[in-house]
Amino acid sequence: MKTEGITPQEMASLHEIICFKNACAVKANAFHQLANDERLKKLLEQDTAFAKQQLRDVLYVLRTTNTVSKGE
Repeated sequence: MKTEGITPQEMASLHEIICFKNACAVKANAFHQLANDERLKKLLEQDTAFAKQQLRDVLYVLRTTNTVSKGE
């Protein structure tokens, strides 16, 4: 699914998503290191993994729209 690119509004939205999901991943990872409860640690691990997957999904969108190259 190759397209011509994305609009400036879409790029701004993707930028917001990237910043938010990155903050989520960093925060969950930091709290995981501080948590004592095993259930909470597991939940924070899952949250970190989910945020990382969502960031990979955004990268896929950027690559399929030729916004970034494969090396980035």
